[in-house]
Amino acid sequence: MQDLRRKAETELLSDILPFWLRYAIDDEYGGFRGQISNDLIIDPHAAKGLILNARILWTFSKAYSVYRSPVYLATAPRLRLPHPSFLG
Repeated sequence: MQDLRRKAETELLSDILPFWLRYAIDDEYGGFRGQISNDLIIDPHAAKGLILNARILWTFSKAYSVYRSPVYLATAPRLRLPHPSFLG
């Protein structure tokens, strides 16, 4: 079980959170991007899912509470609610 936990933690810290930090934050409209293709093409006008944005915000909040990385803490203020026209 410890091996599974270590692998999941490595995946989170090495791949998942860095990916979201690099590609998913929408500085123009707030929140996270609504659509990123498999080849990393961002659709800036795609609808945003409120549940997805809430889950990612929760994940960074929890990551900060566990790992105390200032990068995770700094992410939260950037996550304002997107304009209503972008909510899906």
